[in-house]
Parts: sequence; C-alpha cells; structure tokens
Amino acid sequence: MLFRGYFYSIFFFISLVSTLTHSNDLSELPEDQKKIFTFFLSNEFSAKTARPEWSHQLRGQTFYHIKYPREVDSCPNIGICNRKNITIYHSARTEEEILFNTQYTFDKDRFRNTPLRPLESQEKHFILAGGSFALGSSIAVEDSLAYRIAKESSLYYPTNIAVAGTGPNTMLALVQNHLTPEMISRESGIFLYLFIDKHIQRANGFLLQRSWLWDTPVYKKLPVGKLVYQGNFKEAEPMLTRFYSFTKLVLGKLGLVLNFPRLEERHNKYTCAIILESKKSYLEKFPLGRFVTYSHPFSKMNSELQHCLRDNGVEYIISKIDWNKEKYQIKFDEHPNRLGNIAVYKELANLLKL
Repeated sequence: MLFRGYFYSIFFFISLVSTLTHSNDLSELPEDQKKIFTFFLSNEFSAKTARPEWSHQLRGQTFYHIKYPREVDSCPNIGICNRKNITIYHSARTEEEILFNTQYTFDKDRFRNTPLRPLESQEKHFILAGGSFALGSSIAVEDSLAYRIAKESSLYYPTNIAVAGTGPNTMLALVQNHLTPEMISRESGIFLYLFIDKHIQRANGFLLQRSWLWDTPVYKKLPVGKLVYQGNFKEAEPMLTRFYSFTKLVLGKLGLVLNFPRLEERHNKYTCAIILESKKSYLEKFPLGRFVTYSHPFSKMNSELQHCLRDNGVEYIISKIDWNKEKYQIKFDEHPNRLGNIAVYKELANLLKL
C-alpha cells in the first residue's frame, strides 16, 4: 500500500460530516466486505470487538475507520494518482456513534465524479486541483466544493482532478502528463489550485510527509527556469528517503513526533516554481484559461510565498473567511464539512464571478 504512517491515517483516512451523516448502499460490496461494514455500522460494535487496525488516537480520543478498496494507483511520471472506474467505501465512528458512512466514485479519467449534468449555460470549465480539501475527502459528493460549483454556477462546470494527501508537485505532474483538453471539452474557464500551508512540506518531501508521499514527483530547476521531472522521491533522493524512513521509525519507538527540515526560503521558492510551472503547462493546453491559486481559510499562505507568486505573475486569492473550526470543519478531523465548502464557494463565486 502506498500510504503509510500514523499522520497520514489521521489526515487522509479520517473525516466526518458534522452537520449531516450519509448512508451508503452496501449491496455492491463483496460479501466479506459487506459483512465487515455491516458489523462496523451496527450496535454490536464496541472497542472490545473492533479490529486493532481500525483503531486510531487523536488528541487523546479513540476513533475507528475502515475503507475498501484501496483508493490510489501509481501512474507513470506522476506517482500517486486516483484509481479509475471505482467506488471507494469509507466509514468512521467512535464507540458511541457513527461519524460518517460515505463513498467516493472516480471516473475513467481518475477524477472524482460530480453527478450533476452540465447545464447549457455552463460553457466554461472549472478545473479544481489540490489535495483532500479540493477532493472533498470523506464527505458525500453533495457536500463537496465541486458539487456546489456544479449546482450553483450558471457559467462554470467543474472537473475535480484533486488527489487527497498530495501537494502541488502532484498537481504539476497531472497537468503535464495526464490532463488533456479532450477530458474537459470546454476551451475557456478557470483552473483553481486550492492551497493549504501543508502543501509546502509535501512538495519538498519533509520527513513526516515523505512517509506517505515517497511516490510523488521531484523536479529540478534548470538555469533557464524550467522544471524537469527527476522521478519520485525514492528514485530522485534515495539516500535521504531511506534516512527519513529510518529516523521516523526510531522517533516513533521513542514516542516522539518531529518534522524536519525547518521551513526555509528555498522551500517556498521551490513550491512557487512548481505553481508557476503548473500555470504555464495549463495555459499551453488551455490558452483561453485563467489560472488562480486560492489560499484556503483553514491556513493562510505565508507572505514569502505570496510575494513570489505575485512577482511571477500568478494570480492568487487569500481568503478572508472568518474560519470557525467548530462550524466549518469535520469532527475528529481538519477537513471542511458541507458548511465550510458552502462558505468557500460563496467567496469564490463573488471574487471570480462564478
């Protein structure tokens, strides 16, 4: 399995909708998995009957989750990518209550489905990229940002190319090596990269993030400014990747959680270069498009990265939403819930004239 480590388990695998719980039809699951999910969601479930691999700790509280089947593949020159033509079942709970019970469906292009058919007036594309915040991890599609755009916008129809748990380096690889105009079918529109601050550590392969993102792209900047693909972290930086893996294991045995290196100017510059290259690659395929980076209100983009984007002509938005974690985030998790995505949509609709 590509994703490993306690932190990834918390960040990627656990989410719930704090305002609404969705139920799934389990009839399409294999019989053995159907029995597991049925038991997991039943009143017979308890801490004593739970399998050890279901249990996780967060801020001193125990919760449980199961997911079937695996969500990701490894794609050439991209690394971690969504699987295609597949439905992922995902449930989470405490001993007392079901937190969520939902599913993700990915289409033939490895994009998360948005079930609403486009309106005639929705003649522009809206390509949504980023990690789990953009994807809508662990929430029903009806609660996702992409669905809100499809439902509310009169001009734009969304395509959700996000891959949960990844950073802008995966976005760049997708734009360069996977995304095609034929997949989108609308020549003009907006490409929105939804940024959170953890994307800097992911793109640069910090110790904690590399434990699950070793199969994501590494780029080298040439003197002319162009970024060139070097392989994934394990291929491009094998010694450092092994060192980080060993160090994380040792720290875990000691009960310590540390992340390094310290965030420096070079990390911001590399992240900025990746975003800029993503813009260039997108506009090569969609000359009538508009590339925008949106700093999610969950975590504000640092000023150094802002300055770099501005100096290189990358349009960016710093959200001004007063982000209420209790109201807008999923319980036991940091992902946006339905109300959080509605708030983000309203801000984007106003600023981008959706």
